[in-house]
Amino acid sequence: MTSEDRNTSARGTSCQTSPRAPAVSGAPGYADGGAATEGPAHHAERLSVLAEVGAAIQEAHSPREVSAALLPRLRRLVGAPFATTSVLDFDAGLLWRIAVDSDRETAPSVGAPVPIAGLGPLDEVRAGRPQVVRDIRTITDRAPLVDALIASGLRSMINLPLVAGGEVMGILTLVYDDPVGLPKGAKLEAARELAGHLAVAMRQARRDEQLERRLLQADALARLGRRALGGHGLGGLLAESCQLLVDVLAVDFAEVLELRPGGEELLLVAGAGWADGLVGRATVDAGPHSQAGYTLGTDEPVVVADLVGEERFRPQALLRDRGVASGVTVTIAIADGPYGVLGVHATSPRRYTEHDVSLVQAVANVLAEAIQRERAEDALVRSNARLRLLRDLDLAILAARSPAEITAAVLPTLRRLVPCRRASVALFHLDALEAELIAGETEGGTEIRPGVRYPLGAIAGRDELIAALGRGEIRTLDVASMRGEPSPFDALAHEGVAYHALVPLLAEGKLLGSLNISGDTADGLAPGDAEVAREVAAQLAIVLRQARLHEQLERSAEELSERVAERTAELAERNAELDAFAYTVSHDLRAPLRAMRGFGQALLEDHGGGLDAEGRDYAERIVGAAGGSTR
Repeated sequence: MTSEDRNTSARGTSCQTSPRAPAVSGAPGYADGGAATEGPAHHAERLSVLAEVGAAIQEAHSPREVSAALLPRLRRLVGAPFATTSVLDFDAGLLWRIAVDSDRETAPSVGAPVPIAGLGPLDEVRAGRPQVVRDIRTITDRAPLVDALIASGLRSMINLPLVAGGEVMGILTLVYDDPVGLPKGAKLEAARELAGHLAVAMRQARRDEQLERRLLQADALARLGRRALGGHGLGGLLAESCQLLVDVLAVDFAEVLELRPGGEELLLVAGAGWADGLVGRATVDAGPHSQAGYTLGTDEPVVVADLVGEERFRPQALLRDRGVASGVTVTIAIADGPYGVLGVHATSPRRYTEHDVSLVQAVANVLAEAIQRERAEDALVRSNARLRLLRDLDLAILAARSPAEITAAVLPTLRRLVPCRRASVALFHLDALEAELIAGETEGGTEIRPGVRYPLGAIAGRDELIAALGRGEIRTLDVASMRGEPSPFDALAHEGVAYHALVPLLAEGKLLGSLNISGDTADGLAPGDAEVAREVAAQLAIVLRQARLHEQLERSAEELSERVAERTAELAERNAELDAFAYTVSHDLRAPLRAMRGFGQALLEDHGGGLDAEGRDYAERIVGAAGGSTR
């Protein structure tokens, strides 16, 4: 039988069997104890009740069950119309009703924690002595419980402290129609005796409950540790941790808040008990005025028993709007600073035990280890991907592929390494103050068309921007402030793109263009992403420089070829002219030679006999030479 079943059963039984208590006669004053003599019938009934209570205690497993077993029998013994047991927390100024038994239909039942002050001064109870309130209507700032008792026609009340081991753990409250019915003498002693039994049973039950809760917490923490070591994804681990805390600590909410870049906000990244749509969207101020922000500034867990009286920070809307009244928050600390905050909250004031706080801290430690490990693994994966990308760039450079082809192949990988909405590469034509897109990669929205040119004058502070890029600085443009500017910025603003980062492409100190990265977060490029972008930009600058050198070489080769062709044509023309000249000269020389030959032959034929040997030899030589030239 559950505690609620026992409570309901006990309350129903008491309503049927407990008679209205008769007025107790005795001395006028209550403190003198009235008639101290216990009649045989009352003595027998007291023994019977004690036996029943002892048996009920043996079967009970929690303070609530022990109280539910005791109250019907106690009410029958002392003739009280209404009885309740409550757990006290003097430090928090609160009490929790854990069991109620009454013969009044309008009497209050078990409810939320209420301020101790609402039941009147409990100084005697705090000291371990009974405290009587003869007329509960005289209590100022009454708790709703007292107003409900008054509405039921009840007027007088006695609070019996539940003391065990020197500790006041709670109170047993008996309420009557008037002061005459308040227990005195033997009935008072019987009530105090039963209260002592209840206190001991509650203490033992609380110890058992605490031990059981500690074992449950240890088991849950072990399961969470195994889950974290399994490496099945950080998102699932965060959500499972929150649900574990809600289940084990019996709280209403649990959450993981991640500190956003810039350190001004914490984002609700995982939780249990929260309404749909809040996780991943709701934020909390990271400053010291919020509980989460205050937690980041301290090395200790922050425990709030009652948010109403909290003076260290203000309730944030995320908690206030959901009626949160108490909670525990701890920092999730990793090697390079706080990741964020882990918190649990309840909608009622509550005292959190040392073991409760230790569990929250232990879960935060498990999450910190998992977060750190995942970040290290992610960094390794990103590093490998970055090295592969740089290697592919080097191979592309060696293969002398075109800049557009290389860039188009690189940008998809870059977008995986640097999460962003869009990525593109633009060449600068500074003489014309224009930029030319040579490649782009986008997840949607306006298409990035290679070859499109846009004026650099569309960028506010153009000259300073170009100078900064020339110095190797990454510059981030606020796209929202550039609405109305010429394309592509107007289109980006309409798509909801928040930032447009320009990473300079520098080669040998010369600004060639920019690697452009656009995203939808106001924080711009994260430091690690910026470093990856710089490395890729450096390689792309080499690609562009090589391409420009190649273009210049091709242009020079073409110019040289044209010059060679021109000189060849000119030489051919000159040769033709020389051929014509030689032909002319040859033609012009033939007539004199023929004449010389003819005259030489005539000389030999007509006067050869008159020539001496030497003269004849000269004449023959002239004829021979003139004849050879005409062949």
